[in-house]
Amino acid sequence: MKYLYIEREAISTLVEDRFYQSCEFEQTLDLLSFIREEHIPHSTLKLKFALGKDCGYIYGANKVCHQNALIFDFALFNGFNKRDEQAITILQKLLRFARKHWGKMTYNPNERKLDGNHVVVFPFPILGGASYRVLLNLCPSDKIQDRKGVKYIAVTQDGCVDNLSDECMSIPFKKIREEAVQLCMPNSALMGTSTDNTANALSVSVINRSDKDIDPYIGYENWMRLLTKSQMDFVSRDINGPERLEGAAGTGKTLTLILKAIHNIKKHLESGSSCNMIFFTHSEASKKQIEYIFQINYPEIQHLNDRFHSPVSIEITTLQEWCTKTLSGRISDSELLDIDAQGAKDLQMMLLEETLRECETKEFPTYKLFCSSKFTDFMTGAQTETLLQMLQSEIAVTIKGRANQDFDTYKRLSRLEGAIPVEADGDYSYLFLIYDKYQEKLTTYGAFDSDDVVLSAYSQLNTPLWRRRRKDEGYDIVYIDETHLFNNNELSIFHSLCKEDSRNLIFAIDKTQAIGDKGLEGTLEHELHEMLQQHTKFTTVFRSSPNIVNCAFHILTAGITLFKTFENPLDHVNYSFTAEEEGKSQIPQYYLFENDETIVCESFKMADKYCHDYEFAHNKVLIVAMSNALLNALKKYADDTHKPYECLTQRADIDVVKSAASHNRYVIGHIDHVGGLEFDAVIIAGVDKDRVPPLNIGEDGYIFQSYAWHNRMYVAVSRAKYVLTFIGDKSRGESTMLRDAIANGVVNLVS
Repeated sequence: MKYLYIEREAISTLVEDRFYQSCEFEQTLDLLSFIREEHIPHSTLKLKFALGKDCGYIYGANKVCHQNALIFDFALFNGFNKRDEQAITILQKLLRFARKHWGKMTYNPNERKLDGNHVVVFPFPILGGASYRVLLNLCPSDKIQDRKGVKYIAVTQDGCVDNLSDECMSIPFKKIREEAVQLCMPNSALMGTSTDNTANALSVSVINRSDKDIDPYIGYENWMRLLTKSQMDFVSRDINGPERLEGAAGTGKTLTLILKAIHNIKKHLESGSSCNMIFFTHSEASKKQIEYIFQINYPEIQHLNDRFHSPVSIEITTLQEWCTKTLSGRISDSELLDIDAQGAKDLQMMLLEETLRECETKEFPTYKLFCSSKFTDFMTGAQTETLLQMLQSEIAVTIKGRANQDFDTYKRLSRLEGAIPVEADGDYSYLFLIYDKYQEKLTTYGAFDSDDVVLSAYSQLNTPLWRRRRKDEGYDIVYIDETHLFNNNELSIFHSLCKEDSRNLIFAIDKTQAIGDKGLEGTLEHELHEMLQQHTKFTTVFRSSPNIVNCAFHILTAGITLFKTFENPLDHVNYSFTAEEEGKSQIPQYYLFENDETIVCESFKMADKYCHDYEFAHNKVLIVAMSNALLNALKKYADDTHKPYECLTQRADIDVVKSAASHNRYVIGHIDHVGGLEFDAVIIAGVDKDRVPPLNIGEDGYIFQSYAWHNRMYVAVSRAKYVLTFIGDKSRGESTMLRDAIANGVVNLVS
């Protein structure tokens, strides 16, 4: 095949049908196979495929050949030789440009006109001068177009250099057109014939969204007909060992994990075999959300929560809840810092802050005489929030977990990457003093923190009693959602819960959302590396528009050089948005106002505007505060001006979201509480220099802080579906985190 001819009606189908947006759908793979001359797919209700002498043809359902068309010249264009995911992205970007050009619509920043006839399209994020681009000729054959009333666009060359050449005059437009007319005739021998229209009928009537979203609670059977290929493979695949489910925010990891659990429940119920499962999540809020999704999509689950009365069972729990149950008789709920794991960690941070203030005032003036200058500079220069996060990791993972609370062992341990810089014995002594004082406060309160509970429970699993009972009381399958939110102590437990002969750990992870010690390097993945049977990676983002994913990409790559082990899940991402959905989205906007009072006021004004202009419901708009002070200011302003709102109090707070939906109220929340949720519009307040990321002194503190804030911003940005807005303080200036995105036109800085 020397040329490819795609007429206008077919282009409309390809950009509007969700099944042609991502290589995780079979229809997309069939399309690429045709383009690469591997086979001619069966024609469907909306697409017809044909192969001529030197040209491949794709028509719409009506097989109209006198319309406009996009013609690829494979003599110099090699874009479809790239990986499947890249090839379909290139194709979709070019198809959308063609529709935009014929409709006389405005070009976006990735589409640049060179002269009257030529345009360069950048299908991927533009990063420097070596970015991949495609050259198009808008008037490749004036003679044909003037006589026949049609308009062709020729795709002539691609590459990463500026001086692409245009040789489209070599394209035999007349012969291609004559062959196109011939192939449109009824019963053409070269036209693919339809044998089964069922799947495509489904894509037309169910998958394509117009004004409404797909209901996330449509039931298990309906979901099984809507999954992508990779999702279906993951859900239906037999479990024979550990499996990792990996993907960026919005790729459907949690829902797919739930569907896999339901699939296995149904499979074992039908076969009459026994199977005891447990599904771990991070907090009480996410537990409620997961229970709700289970119950709506598979109501029968309410009868399967007791393993002692049902041969097939599943327990949905948080890790702290399970550990407390394991330690039954040794610890009560009243002895926990908080019943909710997330609440316990928040209280742990408050106690640690109180301890740190006391040590800084009473102890540090003496201790610093024996500490290294690097350590002293860090402890005095680091911002409080950053220092507390690193101290929490130091105490929980290193002192309690790795050193077993022994000072001599603690000093001998190798340092974790990104940890507090220590060089002298005095450095270790002062950190251990903070740990001792913190433990004294826990004793005074008569409470145990989450790490005490987890490590105590883990010790119960490392005993002859458990090793003997494990074959009966262990679990056949262990599911772990949001694995990136568990620290190393917590991750150490999971592999001990499976029955000895199973090792069926199924865990979902987005490494980018892990902060500090919550990364999996050296823990769960290290232990499972040799026996890991399956690794499924989702690359199709269903939540966010390409504009928003592109923004998230630039935020991540802006900080990528800070982390040697950093993995960017958006590096090869695909989009599921149809052209109609993409039309609702806009390039993220960045506003700078005079002060925080104006920021708060403008946040709600913009929320009102988006509800009016886009007809969003109030509960589909999220206002994110970058600090507690801003959050309190937002709440006060809303109360004073009678703005309807609900405030998130913990991560993935489904109760708040449901209440906001019932009463049509805005949702506001701190940046650390917005994970696991989805909104049509997101307004992020307080994004400016030295606040995001916060100003810090000391190289080590800056590295950790940048790592944490790039991940926080990634989580916040990826909550948005169509509209994303940043607001900052003009006197502080624009955030360094967004400068790369602004420079490349991915974020529009409004002056």
